[in-house]
Amino acid sequence: MPWQAELPLANDKPLAADETPRTIALGDRIVPYVLRRARRRTIGLSIDHRGLRVGAPRRASLLEVESLILRHGDWVAKKLDEWRTRRRPEPLKIVDGVRLPMLGESLHIRLALGSNRAVWNEQAAPVLTLCLRSPGDATRLLEKALREKSRRLFAERLEHFAERLGLAVPPLTLSAARTRWGSCSQKTGIRLNWRLIHFPCARGRLRSGPRTCPSARNEPQPALLGHRRTTLSRLPGNARRVENPCRPLSALVSRIVFQAEGRSDRRRQ
Repeated sequence: MPWQAELPLANDKPLAADETPRTIALGDRIVPYVLRRARRRTIGLSIDHRGLRVGAPRRASLLEVESLILRHGDWVAKKLDEWRTRRRPEPLKIVDGVRLPMLGESLHIRLALGSNRAVWNEQAAPVLTLCLRSPGDATRLLEKALREKSRRLFAERLEHFAERLGLAVPPLTLSAARTRWGSCSQKTGIRLNWRLIHFPCARGRLRSGPRTCPSARNEPQPALLGHRRTTLSRLPGNARRVENPCRPLSALVSRIVFQAEGRSDRRRQ
């Protein structure tokens, strides 16, 4: 009798309108998966802490989708088992004195009473003081402060590299994507993941880029704010350009960000 696969699903947001929960039998196990229809050319399988997720073109039939899953059934089962046994990072607790990685340095977080504002002190070692009305506001205020810091930093780097490439500075948008560090579009400009601020600068630049941080270390980083992995892949093996037909903007993104491998296990048609 088939058994229901016990997957390490997280408490994520509800499914989007173009996502459908389904199940498929792989040998003696029933595997739930999420099917997402999108504007794409191929069928892709990805497995992470949420389980099996399948991206498919809108024109692809369910038979085509499930044939691909069955064809890679052994790989799917193996990766699901690996994710079930993988240790997940402890949620980050924002308390007075906690430290976070930021641009290759250690950011010291201090908590104080106040009107829900963030105060930066970067004259020596960086210190961020969160002036809170209530301790429950700490996480929200910290993320807001780091997002604003990311925007200022990325805007400076965009201006620098746009000038070097002879391009107009494109619009900048911050994202909180789980599986992509950056993307670009001729219509909407450049999107960068705000959590890149947790990285040493050496991870987010090519050799041609400026050295804008005081230090750049390659040791694995602790769990990032709001992120599920405890370590990240290292340069130079996985530094690569963001694939996009708008080559000038893509070249600009490639000098600021790389897509980290190992964030999820993937296969395509």
